[in-house]
Amino acid sequence: MRLFHGSRVALEFKEYRALNLTSYYPDVVTALEKGRPIIKPSRSLCLFAADSAAWATRFMYGQGVNSSLIYEVEMEVFHRAPFGIVHEINSRLKVEGSIDNLVAEYWDPKANWSFYEYFGPSFRVISQVQAADSLNELTVCTLSYGRDTELSKSF
Repeated sequence: MRLFHGSRVALEFKEYRALNLTSYYPDVVTALEKGRPIIKPSRSLCLFAADSAAWATRFMYGQGVNSSLIYEVEMEVFHRAPFGIVHEINSRLKVEGSIDNLVAEYWDPKANWSFYEYFGPSFRVISQVQAADSLNELTVCTLSYGRDTELSKSF
């Protein structure tokens, strides 16, 4: 399966292993780790990818990076999870809302999500690819992600 990773810095064509704990949404990561099935890779020590160059580009824009490098990567061990759930878990943790159904859906998705994050302990960089620059393509990603965040509120 072709996967794509966005980076702020140039990467070499080699294997990379996760060396640092995930720092984005630390309370969400803790909640997800508590509900993680033992056979799934950790989300606290991992590398991320998306299933298209457009999604990888859109994710980097969401991180405030306007000019990112996009790479095709290969992951041998990974989990595919709906990314839209992450924001909703964060919102509910702030108001002490229930997150059990969200955590269950994250680890065993049943709904029809648009944007999945792929993560695992390592990946191998295969090639550098063109970042998405089509306004239409990025707008579709943004609208689809908005639909996912709305869907996550139903859990």
